[in-house]
Amino acid sequence: MVTQADITAPNKVIKSSTSTIQQGVAKADGKLWMTAETLHFAPYNEDLGPGTYNIPLTDIAKVEKDSLPPSLPEGFKITLLNDHTYHFIVANSETWIELIEKYRDALGANVTE
Repeated sequence: MVTQADITAPNKVIKSSTSTIQQGVAKADGKLWMTAETLHFAPYNEDLGPGTYNIPLTDIAKVEKDSLPPSLPEGFKITLLNDHTYHFIVANSETWIELIEKYRDALGANVTE
């Protein structure tokens, strides 16, 4: 359960791990971390990577388990309210999905199924 204290500490890191972001054929390794309000990704090589992403949890319409292609390691996909998608290859994707959904819902975000 997400408590009021969790939400009022928006900069506290809830979970972090190494990850690969994939946008079409482009991909980059980096660090993925989540706070009570935002999902962050920073590539290890900022000169060659896609840049840093700071995605407000309230902008996430849907989060689901995903692998591109299916033979790759596990990951998850987020779809934003504007239909833009991000694919993250990360271990323990179920835990990431659960945390993103719990904190997003606690913020009162609009959700699509």
